[in-house]
This record gives sequence, structure tokens and C-alpha cells, in this order.
Amino acid sequence: RHMPIVDASGRVIGLETLDELVSPKQRDNWVVIMAGGLGSRLHPLTLDTPKPLLEVGGKPILETIISNFANNGFHNIFISVNYRAIQVHDYFGDGSRWGINIQYLREEKSLGTAGALSLLPEKTDLPVIVMNGDILTTINFTRILDFHQEHKASATMCVREKSFQIPYGVVEIQA
Repeated sequence: RHMPIVDASGRVIGLETLDELVSPKQRDNWVVIMAGGLGSRLHPLTLDTPKPLLEVGGKPILETIISNFANNGFHNIFISVNYRAIQVHDYFGDGSRWGINIQYLREEKSLGTAGALSLLPEKTDLPVIVMNGDILTTINFTRILDFHQEHKASATMCVREKSFQIPYGVVEIQA
């Protein structure tokens, strides 16, 4: 669990611990998680529970997302809330349970897909990660951020191509 650091002559000049070597680099980048939607397509499951608090694998989807960010060194999390906001706030609080800082962007009325970004308290010079609060992914956000910075990009978007064929016809009606 310990590794001595030696100079060219074999003299010990330092000591590193395994924990120090494997712990993620602290990232000051903001993470904005959009978690304020109604989850209408999942009714009746979302009548009493906001979609990001629905459990998958024994814990809320949003907890899995937040844990992933925390485990990768991200500690400044903003959660955009609207529908059933108090439930999200009561569950996550200030984030101290995960060793992070959580702040809430309260949408008094729905601001649209990325409207909550207008509620951020100030500007930041660091890239900001924005994602939906109902996405389960194993993506390495540190590598995405490194890619973004290496390419001096204005924006980097992660998408997944999804194609499926509906074996039935599509009928559009006008009521």
C-alpha cells in the first residue's frame, strides 16, 4: 500500500500511498444535471416520484449519476429541478453524503431543455458538463473533458446512434 520514491542513487526521497496514486484528480468543473422534467411518458410511475428518483438496480437513477461524477473527482454539482423538486432536494441535500457540493437551480416554470443554464449563479472559465438526469451511462467524463480541452472545442456533445424498426405502420391523426 506504500511505494518509496528513490533518487538515481537509490536514496529514499519520498513516499506515495496507493490511495494517493489511484484517487481521481479533483475537478473544479461544474456539472449541471437536468432533473426537472415531468416524466409524462412514464406515468403512472412518475405520478408520485420524479423520473430521476426512479430506482434502477436498487437506487435512484440520479444517485448513480452523481456517484459516478463524485468517483471521478467532480465535486461541483448543480441539479436543475422543477417537478417534485422537494423530493430531489430531500434525498440529495447538500451532497455531503457523497463528499461533493450540490446546489439547486429551481425552475419556477419549465424553462425548456437547457433553460436552467440561465439560472447558474455566475460564469465560469472552465468547461461545464451538462446532462439529463435520467441517463444511465458508463462514459468516462474525465476523458471526455480531456478530449474537449485537447481539441480546444467550443462544445463537445456525446450522442449514441440508435436505430430501430417498428414492425407496424405509423398512423398520424389529427383530432
